[in-house]
Amino acid sequence: MSMDNKEYGPGSAVTPRMIVGLAIALFGVVLVLDRLNLVNADQALRWWPAVIVAVGALIFTQSRRVGGGVNGIIVMIIGGWLLLNSVGILRVGFWEMFWPLILVGIGSMLVLQSMRRRTREASGGERDNTMNAFAVLSGIKRTSAADRFRGGEITAFMGGAQLDLRQAIIPPGEEAAL
Repeated sequence: MSMDNKEYGPGSAVTPRMIVGLAIALFGVVLVLDRLNLVNADQALRWWPAVIVAVGALIFTQSRRVGGGVNGIIVMIIGGWLLLNSVGILRVGFWEMFWPLILVGIGSMLVLQSMRRRTREASGGERDNTMNAFAVLSGIKRTSAADRFRGGEITAFMGGAQLDLRQAIIPPGEEAAL
């Protein structure tokens, strides 16, 4: 997540950096008031994840680049989960669910990539001009001699891939992305 002002334009008065700065200053004020016995810092500071939700909402509403809205939603979900846990509504901590959620995300991404690849192969017939490989806990070796090499997708999870593209030809003026 970028906290600079590049994504939000010059007309935007509120930025994620400003929200974080205000939150840090407010944190200091709460600690000073706690030292003066005017406020109980434990009760006031349990709402700190609201800052993450606010940053996510700002990213969601002000981002001008593609995907910025998704990034804002992800930040808001993380902040909301931390906030619900902090105030005692949610009993499962975010960090307890972090790795299972990462596995769900990786698995979903692999399924979506596979579905997109099959749709592309069925419609364009570019199967011979692309290289697709998947390795889990192992190594793979692939060679391509395509006359119009387009690129492909290589996924290795705790493994590796060795590619031999010496025979593949990329036509002049075209690009191949791997």
